[in-house]
Amino acid sequence: MFLLAATTLLLTYQYIIDMNNNSKSLINDIEKLEQQEKLQLEIITNLQSKERFQVEVWADAIEKLFKPEISDEQKAVLIEIIEKTGDDIQAIVLNENGDFSTSSSNFKNSQIFQLDKDYLDSVIFIMKSQNDPIKIDIPIVQRDSQNNFILDSNGEVKIIQAINYIYYKDSEILDAIDKMFYESKMLSNSIKQINLRYNNSSNKLKYLPIVIFIISLFLFLSAYYIFYYSQKSTQNKLWVGMAKETAHQIGTPLSSLIGWADYFKEKGIDSKIINEIEKDTDRLKQIANRFSKIGSRPSLEKVELKPVLQKTIDYIKKRASKKIQFKLNVDEKINLIKVNVCVELFSWVTENILKNSIDSIQTDGVINVYVKTNKSQLIIDFCDNGKGILKSNFKNIFEPGYTSKKRGWGLGLSLSKRIISEYHSGQIFVFKSVPYKETVLRIILNK
Repeated sequence: MFLLAATTLLLTYQYIIDMNNNSKSLINDIEKLEQQEKLQLEIITNLQSKERFQVEVWADAIEKLFKPEISDEQKAVLIEIIEKTGDDIQAIVLNENGDFSTSSSNFKNSQIFQLDKDYLDSVIFIMKSQNDPIKIDIPIVQRDSQNNFILDSNGEVKIIQAINYIYYKDSEILDAIDKMFYESKMLSNSIKQINLRYNNSSNKLKYLPIVIFIISLFLFLSAYYIFYYSQKSTQNKLWVGMAKETAHQIGTPLSSLIGWADYFKEKGIDSKIINEIEKDTDRLKQIANRFSKIGSRPSLEKVELKPVLQKTIDYIKKRASKKIQFKLNVDEKINLIKVNVCVELFSWVTENILKNSIDSIQTDGVINVYVKTNKSQLIIDFCDNGKGILKSNFKNIFEPGYTSKKRGWGLGLSLSKRIISEYHSGQIFVFKSVPYKETVLRIILNK
């Protein structure tokens, strides 16, 4: 699964790198196109300025041509200017009513503008879309019906100024360059849009490895969770089966021993011998009862913990070396506090811990049991001055099969952890360990 996820991540990462490289290449192309656009725009601006200047020269010549003070020689020069400039431009003059007046010589058939008003309007529309019109004032000498000059109050010839507008169209060269500029602009915008979509896709894809990793992690954890709890379920069934079988195996010879004890009583055997046999059978009953409770869900009852601990300590003390001292230290506040425990199983846990402390001390030493409390918990510390536990083994000692003894099964503390954590919803762990000074194993129970 992880190999597949790693391969997918690698391929996705490579794909994203390729996309970024392609995006950089597109950006370079866009920059080149933008530079070309700037150059084309400069050319178009220069041509437009030159053409505008030519039209203004043509317009100025027309405006001056109709002035009455112009001499014949000046008129000849102006006419020549109008003809020469008119060959290079496409311009139309309209009066203030929008009627056709004249056009540049570039238009070979200017009569069509007079005959076809719709065609004139269409040409003017194109010219308006390309350039702003140029306004000129043409002086018109007033004459009467007999073609005589009309004089004003000062005795001078009466002249009126007629407003005209010159519309002109871009040259064919400018149209071609303008078309190239427009197409280049369209291409640049298209590439920008493609690059934008490309970048958006790349930005979305960059999160893909994270998504794949999260999904892979989720699948792995799910598989691990299923495997772990499957193993734990199998282990629980094994514990239950072993516990019930052990209780059953002990029960068979125990019944026989109880029967023999009753027989010895009837026969009048020494009472001391019978008392010792009864102690041993009671002990075997207790062990069988403990295994029986391990094999099923035990019922908890609220009890004071001090008497339970004291009874277990007294039992172990009788069977331990006289050189080992046992001390139970209980906070006065705890004397009346009761906690939910299964007395039989909790005593078994206490026995296991005390036996481990005795094995750790070996010769002489002190085993202290401290009981204290906080707001919501009861804390029991088992302290000894034995050889201690390596920090690396703080958790290992609770694993089934782990033991440091030559003759040990490694089940005592494993059973203890199961009893405390699963049946009492508490905690059991090594709090600290300093060899031959102090090793503390702590149990925490909820009140």
